[in-house]
Amino acid sequence: MAQGISIHIGLNAIDVAQYGWRGVLMGCESDARDMKAIATSNGFEASLLLTTAATSAAVIQRIRDASRRLSSGDILCVTYSGHGSTVADTNGDESDGKDETWLLYDQQLIDDQLWSLWSTFAAGVRILVISDSCHSGTVFQMPFQPAMMSTRGFLVPPALRRFEPRRPPSAIQSQYVERHRDLLAAIQRANPPVNQAGIGATVLLLAACQDDQLAADGETNGLFTDSLKRVWASGSFTNYDSFFQEIAARVRIKNPFQDPSIRVDGRQSSFRQQRPFAI
Repeated sequence: MAQGISIHIGLNAIDVAQYGWRGVLMGCESDARDMKAIATSNGFEASLLLTTAATSAAVIQRIRDASRRLSSGDILCVTYSGHGSTVADTNGDESDGKDETWLLYDQQLIDDQLWSLWSTFAAGVRILVISDSCHSGTVFQMPFQPAMMSTRGFLVPPALRRFEPRRPPSAIQSQYVERHRDLLAAIQRANPPVNQAGIGATVLLLAACQDDQLAADGETNGLFTDSLKRVWASGSFTNYDSFFQEIAARVRIKNPFQDPSIRVDGRQSSFRQQRPFAI
């Protein structure tokens, strides 16, 4: 019988000592708890990593542990809710010259690191990644219009002034990159370009927005996760494709400047046609 393991990551803040900024958000821990509840209800062995516990070492270790346990036919689900950003791509595997990142509590996890982790899984394993974060379209700039209202330095539609985008201000990100330049360079040297990292598993990504867009936080959940929950509760889907289309439609109604993304990489093209969260 196939087995499912899920890891749910949610950060309502990050380490000010490492980032120079606390990055307070409201809905990320709730996102992680709600996604864990969905996974558990479908038979996954689920775990939570919230804020201070969501360090880079902890996330990497949980994924590595799963890779040792899962075999062909099994499934891993990883959900992330928190800030997302970009750093300069130094190994030439990004057409836009930027690597996407997750802002974990102590440091940023680069998409090249995630792809290296996926490459450790056995052939035939399915990996579902759900990322409710900014710049998440390929984490494994569509500019806003000038007539928008500003909230804490970000431009957001007037109807969404209660939402906070899930990315660091550009000045904070620039300072982080400058302080950790050697670390970021070492990480990218240690992880091969995506096109050189062989992978036998199949990775299906559901992302809150495109690489050049921002994802909205909310008072209870992120906009993407809230939409996902509502579609899940309605049951108006048959597979990942229809599930995603329903989610994306709800997101675009609330925020036309946030365009969710779906993509699959790996050998099982039929993954998208399976029932969401089915083990």
